[in-house]
Amino acid sequence: MKTRLVAATLLLGVGACALLYGFFGDREQAPVAAGRAAGAWPVALRAEAAIPFAAGAWPQAAVASSPDARRAAEAERNTIFRTDEAGRLIIDEAVAQRLDTLVAGLSDLRDPAELERAEGIMRAGLPAPQAAEALRLLHQYLSYSQAEAQLLSQPRQAEDVASAQDMFARQMALRRAQFGPALAQALFADQEAQTRASLTALATSR
Repeated sequence: MKTRLVAATLLLGVGACALLYGFFGDREQAPVAAGRAAGAWPVALRAEAAIPFAAGAWPQAAVASSPDARRAAEAERNTIFRTDEAGRLIIDEAVAQRLDTLVAGLSDLRDPAELERAEGIMRAGLPAPQAAEALRLLHQYLSYSQAEAQLLSQPRQAEDVASAQDMFARQMALRRAQFGPALAQALFADQEAQTRASLTALATSR
């Protein structure tokens, strides 16, 4: 008798589980079945797996993040010049400051390797016409820097305002001789205006 009751209880339990699974299991499996029937999930997974390789995204990202690739990208980016919408070089006070930094970083202006390095920085990322213009400006600036150093190293007769004004006038004349009036104005206008104002203030204070 007890054996029959246990068997009946087990059968009822199995039947209830089957009934519950059929009710809830169908609801849970319906979206899965519908998704698979429409091919939505497998296609999405295939697309996600295929896109990076098909578009080259993963290989490019890996290459771009490598140190060699970053150095190559930086080598192709010009750090001296900006260009306007027509692709022309913008020559201004900022260019003069960058040229000062570049020239100061050269250990020996007569060293061909140092000059080649400076030329590479000047023409990096520029089309041929703009690169040629950049190299002309570099050599002009190198010549100017040497001439200015010689000028400023000359002894002064007196450390007064008149002597400083004379030196400033000679410096401006050197710049215009080296670069021409228009280019000298573009490179040094702000600096010269500040020096002129300082000299004027110094003269009026005495």
